[in-house]
Amino acid sequence: MRQTFLTRVPGLPRISDPPTQTRGLHLRWAHHQAIANGSSKSKEHKRRRLSPKDLAPRKLVLYADKSIVVLDKPNGLVSQPSPTTSDADQTAVAFKNIESVLSLPEPLRTVHRLDKPTTGAFLLARTAAVARELSLQFLRRETVQKTYLALACGDASAFPRTRGVIESTWESVDGRVRVAPWTDADAGAEGRDPSVKKAVTEYQLVATSAVAPLSLVRLRLITGYKAQIRAQLAQVLGAPILSDTTFGTAKHVKEIQRSLGDFRIMPCLYLHSSRLSFTRYRPTGPRKEFRFGIGAPLPQAFRAVCDAAGIPLERDDLDGGVWVDGVKVRGRDAVDPEEVPATPAQSRELVQAQAQVAATSPEDTIGQLGGMWYGPGV
Repeated sequence: MRQTFLTRVPGLPRISDPPTQTRGLHLRWAHHQAIANGSSKSKEHKRRRLSPKDLAPRKLVLYADKSIVVLDKPNGLVSQPSPTTSDADQTAVAFKNIESVLSLPEPLRTVHRLDKPTTGAFLLARTAAVARELSLQFLRRETVQKTYLALACGDASAFPRTRGVIESTWESVDGRVRVAPWTDADAGAEGRDPSVKKAVTEYQLVATSAVAPLSLVRLRLITGYKAQIRAQLAQVLGAPILSDTTFGTAKHVKEIQRSLGDFRIMPCLYLHSSRLSFTRYRPTGPRKEFRFGIGAPLPQAFRAVCDAAGIPLERDDLDGGVWVDGVKVRGRDAVDPEEVPATPAQSRELVQAQAQVAATSPEDTIGQLGGMWYGPGV
């Protein structure tokens, strides 16, 4: 398959290393705090500081076009820092470096949030108008899908079924999130008692390790409360995310570590923002509205644990990419809208996908947006 349609779009530069300081903002780094033998007493997720290399735009930026920039957020980068904390310096440096390299006329604006230790797709708007429009979509939720991958401590018995829905209460008391299974009494109080909030997450049990009590789970947020996935897996299903020092315990990590022998589990939260999709509009053509999807490649630490535990991973989860109306158009194994199937043996799905992309507009939709994919497959 030709990859010529993955080449750079004029106006968006190749990303190179940034300076280690930007516009007077100086980096302050601290040593990485490891979780020795899975100890839940470590504050690694809260204290972790990223190096200048971690904040290089060439490592952070997955995709950029005329309206948005999507980052591959690393563990330790705060999505919405308080201006009074040192985390604000780190995030500001990252944003300023990206603005400089991409020659953006306005500062980047956050559209949603990810927990500090969560990795993956993180959406930013290039203008105030785009930020308002996207923020409204995220607030209403009808047109936004947020999909995560997690390594949960537990085998298949921890999950009532292969696919299901987790419904729970949600509350935050003094900054601590607590959830409990949703009951008829909660349903009766919902709407009358403002303290009663319903959190809903769809899940799919993708695979379970044959050598360790560990499962790969795909999760889709229906509601979007703080730490919702982490709390529900731990407090409703009893299957906390691997190395979650807030909702898990040391015994979970130690049990899995023993099962994996000499392999060392890196002390990071194994929760990844795998894919975002939302409504966008083409600048030209008879059918302007379309669904835009962006996927972030899995971090190396996540891949390594899956490999050691014998958990298979799908190519799209490994490498990410860009989707238009469900058709992959950027990244490895993307559909080339100009390519004609060589033999009848090629699947009907591929033919339909190519026809769909070609019929959507006279040009590649991402090209119309001035888009550039910087992730795997370029």
